[in-house]
Amino acid sequence: MHVKVLVSLLVTIFMAIGEYIFTINKSLGLSFFDYIETYLLVSIFLIVSIFSKNRFFSVLVATLIILGTGINIVFNQYFGRYLMPYDIAMFFNEVEDTSSGLLSGFNIFAKPLFWYLILYAIFVYFIFYKHNKEGKSKFIFLGLTIIFLVLSFIPVINGKKFEVNLHYSVVRNSISVYTAYIGSLFKDKEKNANKIYLPYKITKNNEKVNVIFIMGESSNFRHSSLYGYHRNTTPYLTSLKNQENFKFYRGVSRGFSTRIGVPLTLNVIQEPDNSAQLLSLKTNLFQLAKNNGFNTFYLSNQKSGVLASLINARAVDEFHDVNSTKIPNNTTTDMRLIEFLSRSLSGKTDQPFFAVLHQRNHHFAYDENYPNEYDIYKNSTDKFQRLIDTYDNSFHFQDNFMKGLFSTVSNLTKKPTLIVYTSDHGELFGKDGLWGHGAPIIHTAGVPIFIYALNGADKLLNQSGLPEECAISNYHLGKFVAKSIGWDVYNPNETKDFYVNISLPYDDAEGFKKFPYKEVLHALC
Repeated sequence: MHVKVLVSLLVTIFMAIGEYIFTINKSLGLSFFDYIETYLLVSIFLIVSIFSKNRFFSVLVATLIILGTGINIVFNQYFGRYLMPYDIAMFFNEVEDTSSGLLSGFNIFAKPLFWYLILYAIFVYFIFYKHNKEGKSKFIFLGLTIIFLVLSFIPVINGKKFEVNLHYSVVRNSISVYTAYIGSLFKDKEKNANKIYLPYKITKNNEKVNVIFIMGESSNFRHSSLYGYHRNTTPYLTSLKNQENFKFYRGVSRGFSTRIGVPLTLNVIQEPDNSAQLLSLKTNLFQLAKNNGFNTFYLSNQKSGVLASLINARAVDEFHDVNSTKIPNNTTTDMRLIEFLSRSLSGKTDQPFFAVLHQRNHHFAYDENYPNEYDIYKNSTDKFQRLIDTYDNSFHFQDNFMKGLFSTVSNLTKKPTLIVYTSDHGELFGKDGLWGHGAPIIHTAGVPIFIYALNGADKLLNQSGLPEECAISNYHLGKFVAKSIGWDVYNPNETKDFYVNISLPYDDAEGFKKFPYKEVLHALC
């Protein structure tokens, strides 16, 4: 008995060490103690399974946890993201193509997977050859094993969508993906079947300028004086509106929430249910930048674990969010992103760079994201007006952020550089009686888009190929950014309509809203 418990604990420790090494390599700065709850559960799970006396359930549990976790770590190192239910389906539906891909990368992931196979073999050995044949306790352990397995399916039973997160343990993600896949087998295939789209064509061009892509948070263009707001909330940006090196648009986000809007923008797809294009990472901006010799940076003032798998962290040279031990701690505001960017680019501007700055500003509670000196509008006693006031104050802070960023970048490099801004989604303040974000109406998706060109990059800006209308999608912006880092993206499926996702493509093929072209122009322009 003691040997079995010891084996279970050693297996857990081995998995935890693998997780910790993985964390260090990703530079997220998380400690083992962030996962201790998961691994305590794993230990109990393994101990119960090895004493269950039912070899089928014991092997099932061992396979799900040990081998599943190993495959997920290997998969992330190779593809830059965690496994999705979609990937498991592809393994069974496209066996030949999947096998060919695995064989081509065998030398990359053979060694770590080998160690997990050894671990799996040892555990299975104890299941088959070291069972205690006495007593009725086997029925208790069998029952507990079944209960644990059923509990792992609760998210699926409750209709919760699968969600990857680099701030979850690999074990947690692994169990979730398998249970989500099994749950998907019981869904109506006709209702949830994805449309088949023609493949995108990606060709190289002669452009190669530095790009800093700012991903804002909950930004509604209607509260910026750049777009005619009655309060002078963005005096600096407004002063640039007639300059040839500055362009601005009313934008439409790709999602109604952060976890949807960010990855769909950074992966440059229009079709709302094109999961194959999304998960391929072939039009991922970080991957395109790396393929053209750029240094890549992802610096976030938010937790980015949910996003990291679809952002493609593997193609990012420096990946840091608020959990990173390297991010400046002298302030909690977005200003530290400028400091961090300056530090990250120091001595590296000879090579072209592509950097994404993911902001926190404009996120509720709005007054927590800017210093007290920006509390300009503050005399209202009405709670709803106070919300609007604090939101408008955040635009004053944002305006100063942009001024500081433009100045910093102009001092960092003399090479052609584009600074691009958009937001993951907008924010509502009483429209149709709605506040905040998440409501699937076009005004929730209304965001500011502007582009500032430095050091001669205005030539590219004037030949952007962006639509001439007042409203464009973050999809169009993504195509422009791809062009700026050396790649033309041709989408044979492209339409003039706007699509905004309620869920990610692999969650639900019908999880989006279609807004006709004329309807968007009428609503936003």
